[in-house]
Amino acid sequence: MKDKKQGLNRVKIQEYFWGYLFIAPICLGFIIFLVIPLIYSINFSFTDFNVISNERNYIGFKNFVTLFNDKSFRKAVYNTFYLMMGIPIGMTLGFLLASALNSKIRFKRAYMVLYYLPAVSSALAVGIVWKWFFNADYGVINQIIGKKIYWLVDPRIVKISLIMKGLWGGLGGTMLLYLAAMQNLSPTYFEVADLEGANFFQKTFKITIPLVAPTSFYLFVTGIIGGMSAFTDNYIIVASDSSKTIVFYLWEKMKIGEYGLVSAGAILLASVVFMLTLIQFRFINRRIYGA
Repeated sequence: MKDKKQGLNRVKIQEYFWGYLFIAPICLGFIIFLVIPLIYSINFSFTDFNVISNERNYIGFKNFVTLFNDKSFRKAVYNTFYLMMGIPIGMTLGFLLASALNSKIRFKRAYMVLYYLPAVSSALAVGIVWKWFFNADYGVINQIIGKKIYWLVDPRIVKISLIMKGLWGGLGGTMLLYLAAMQNLSPTYFEVADLEGANFFQKTFKITIPLVAPTSFYLFVTGIIGGMSAFTDNYIIVASDSSKTIVFYLWEKMKIGEYGLVSAGAILLASVVFMLTLIQFRFINRRIYGA
């Protein structure tokens, strides 16, 4: 009996060894590329660390005060939240597109590939193409509508231009997730609804939307996280103060070596993202699962 217990303990030790061995690369990557940089960022956020002048003195919360007093930073915050208005619009369009593809239509797979293609395309290449589309002199959009609109110059519409591009780029992924959720719904719900005489809109709002709520929650959370860290479109397509985002603002400060200020902004941004995500899990998730 004693030998049997020792054998079982040896097997468990081997299982634990191989288990920890397989997760070790992920844990090491998490520590090296996330935990350690986070510690350094928190430390730098309380200093006037500047790469160019090679100075690093502890200044307390002065960097955070500087950010809130900076009109350009406040404008970047406003622009970031303005651009995130495209999140519910994209979710709505993705849901409608998934509903159409979930019905009996011809060439369904071809449509799925066509709509999902932007999600797997190079962000740099797509940004360059859309910059050409929005060009005021020879852009495709102005050629179609027959008017000269300064999509990337006019402060009143430049953010709308970026929202349009973002909707196009994210529609395929949103559609695919909604379509997968719809195809996993039990047909029993809809059969009962048909027996009760429910129409298309009643089935959509009373059955489909509530049952795909977890997918909507996931898309909304990831959309908020992605929206708060938006940078690529602003850098490639516009690169102006009219649509400057928080990350773009921090990137400009990093170019001139103000690492202390950039670290403070990064910590502030991470804190806001964490709080928004926590609020969503606390309230929206509770309404979905009742827990």
